[in-house]
Amino acid sequence: MSQKRFLVFGILRTVHPATRELEAGLRAKPELHDLRLHLSREISALAFNERVLERACDPSVPPEDRLDFFAIFSSNLDEFFTIRVAGLKQLVALGQRERPADALHPAEVLREISQRAHALVARQYAALALSGDLRKALERGGLRPHVPTQWLRDRAAAWFEREVLPVLTPMAIDPGHPFPHLANKSLNLVVRFGLKGRLRFGVVPVPRVLPRLADLAETGSLLLEELIALNVTQLFPQFPVVGCHPCRVTRNRDRGNAVRLEIAASADDEMVGELCAELGLEAADVYRIDGPLDVPALLQAAARLERRAG
Repeated sequence: MSQKRFLVFGILRTVHPATRELEAGLRAKPELHDLRLHLSREISALAFNERVLERACDPSVPPEDRLDFFAIFSSNLDEFFTIRVAGLKQLVALGQRERPADALHPAEVLREISQRAHALVARQYAALALSGDLRKALERGGLRPHVPTQWLRDRAAAWFEREVLPVLTPMAIDPGHPFPHLANKSLNLVVRFGLKGRLRFGVVPVPRVLPRLADLAETGSLLLEELIALNVTQLFPQFPVVGCHPCRVTRNRDRGNAVRLEIAASADDEMVGELCAELGLEAADVYRIDGPLDVPALLQAAARLERRAG
């Protein structure tokens, strides 16, 4: 293989042919039609939100600021699903077959999004659960774990009957009462009955007119969905309740069809499967959450309680 010698800065240098080809390639203009040079705008948007999460997980950032970043991350993810994921699902439903500029079909992008988004959400809740500084910041806003003692149950029951029960609309789901419409990004409790046959589930929308945190004075605060779950048997006195789990549905902003289901990790597979069938979702659209749902609303409520206490 022949080699050529060049005078570079007064020094005679031997250049291998392969090196000349590489240098020529670097000088050449990029081929803009090369699909490998393009990046999906949806994946790019998700990568940006990942950087927001990295700030939220950074222990060098003050705890209150980290909580703000967690709220921003969750709000961004909500919008991402209502617009971008919803648009991709619409393209898949229409049967788009042409390969777009980023070289990925909509179905391929959805699979990539699902894999990345599940990992990001798991990382978010792990950070919220494991960080001592964040736990202290949340406790200042009234968010602290409670042991369900009888005294706490009695106090929560009194608050429930006085403040919550009058505005609840519990619904049992049977052939005569089809599955209700769960509003976009609303918080709901899905109740499972210990019955055989077709009457197995109920739904309780968590009212938005009430504060997310029930202030029980010296007892501290209790999540509104926890308060309702502690007293859910009052809502369905004729049915044996064997499970009660919070869930949240994200919908296409324009068309209203469901695109994501967030549900407590404690929910059983049968319940999740039933919800997916009713909402037209697949297993990849389900996000099992090990912690409170709707982080932005929760942190706003905690901040209001902290200001009032101060």
